[in-house]
Amino acid sequence: MKVKPCVLVLISVFALVGCKRTEKPADVQVIDSTQFRPAFAGAPPATQTLVDDVMMSIQSSNLKKALGDLETLANQPELSPQQKKAVSDLIPQLRKKLAELAASPTQ
Repeated sequence: MKVKPCVLVLISVFALVGCKRTEKPADVQVIDSTQFRPAFAGAPPATQTLVDDVMMSIQSSNLKKALGDLETLANQPELSPQQKKAVSDLIPQLRKKLAELAASPTQ
């Protein structure tokens, strides 16, 4: 039995009709905190507790609390330059992510 070319074309068209392009996912703001915790490795226990709170808040997506804790941490006078840099690098990332979440429609 010979299949006609027009039948093959019709089968191909029907097969492709069900296929649709998926939309490209929006750029997702990723929070990079890889340099944050190591910067506070030798910090006093009270500071270390605050650092732990920041990390746990980020991991649980409680970004407002993380930002508040970071601002508290930033105001501590005993921070080293490396610690100040780690805090100042993380604060804008959290602010940007919070703005992104506020602008996105809820689903």
